[in-house]
Amino acid sequence: MHLHDIEAWILEESPRFAAAFTDYYENNARNMALFATTHMDPWRGAETYTGAHPDVLCVRTWYRARIGQAVAKGDSEYLYKCARALDYLIDRAAGKTSKSDYLTPERVTIDAYHWLRVVAGRGSARPTRNELRQEAKRVWAYVKVYPDNSKERIGYQAFKDKVRNDRRFRERVEIQLANAEPLFPSNHFERILRRLGLDDLKAKKGRPRNNRKGVSARRTAPVKAKKSAKKSP
Repeated sequence: MHLHDIEAWILEESPRFAAAFTDYYENNARNMALFATTHMDPWRGAETYTGAHPDVLCVRTWYRARIGQAVAKGDSEYLYKCARALDYLIDRAAGKTSKSDYLTPERVTIDAYHWLRVVAGRGSARPTRNELRQEAKRVWAYVKVYPDNSKERIGYQAFKDKVRNDRRFRERVEIQLANAEPLFPSNHFERILRRLGLDDLKAKKGRPRNNRKGVSARRTAPVKAKKSAKKSP
């Protein structure tokens, strides 16, 4: 996920998510692992790319312009951070860093939400809370099976297709999904949604999230009615 390539319409349809998304990456900019994997890694890949795909060339152009701005403004802190991020990637390739730097619940949920919106398309209904939670678990499993520095890594859609078509691979992924459950339980996921400005998502399709107290009252009301009926002659 990169600040410059998330579709504008996704941010426009949910201003609270847009603000939380920007805040998350800006506040975590000091986290070298996050900066290296979300910025330096795709930039480095774009610089070594020899093809002509417009998306890759766009990434290259964006980062070169960002470096130019830093030089023009005398932003030595950003340039130093880029150098440290490059060192981090070199160390990671040598197996000297953790492979789980990607796996913050917020980042996984952001990527899951982005994926669901892109697949659904502009103007479509936003995912429900549970749909997003399940997708976040799948993204988490994907990165566990294929860490950022994995030479065997495949695209996310190819990963999902392989889960559907390869029984042995599916069994392997199901283990990771089970391991993801403690990170994304329903009660804790609510807090993640609030932090990301996504707590306005519906609980179920066509229905807003119910107030827990209201739900409890509605559930107990029929029982009380039955008790009263038994006392009647």
